[in-house]
Amino acid sequence: MFFAFARKSPALWLLGAIYGGLSVGFFYLLKETLIDISIEGGAIVKPISDDVKIWAFAVFAGISIKSLLGISFFNFRYDGGKTFPLGLATFVKIFEPQILKSLETDHYIAFDTFLTNAEQKTSHLSLQDIHNIIRNKVSARFPSAEVNSFLLDLANTQNSRDALSLYLRGFGKRIFYHTFPTRKK
Repeated sequence: MFFAFARKSPALWLLGAIYGGLSVGFFYLLKETLIDISIEGGAIVKPISDDVKIWAFAVFAGISIKSLLGISFFNFRYDGGKTFPLGLATFVKIFEPQILKSLETDHYIAFDTFLTNAEQKTSHLSLQDIHNIIRNKVSARFPSAEVNSFLLDLANTQNSRDALSLYLRGFGKRIFYHTFPTRKK
């Protein structure tokens, strides 16, 4: 559900562009050095198509670049026990925390805006009405242990915003829209 609210965040796309750019460079480095791969199934030997090879290399490059950027050769201690890495992880330590903080902020703002709009569109309903609507939608459709836990949390909500937030976080936007048709028309 995080992506549903953070997909418009410039920080998400910046993070993707940084890791994507590094992965492209690593991909082309790997592409020149790796040999052809083939799959053996029983007695049939069939080489992998070029499209599959490219995707396999791309996935491998993306995973590898994230792993390689986690390498630190030394850690310096400062300010009462905090550490700062020296190595490839230094690069990540410089840009990633600020981008992730910005991404969390963008997610919070989008989630809060969505919830405020939903709260306004359901303002004619009492807290008990919202509880009943959610209880009726959830009870028959999900595993009983999950439902019981959710319903206990729902019973402890003190206002409609908390109940709507709990339902949205627990079951996602699609089910929320199905239960409370609050989309703009």
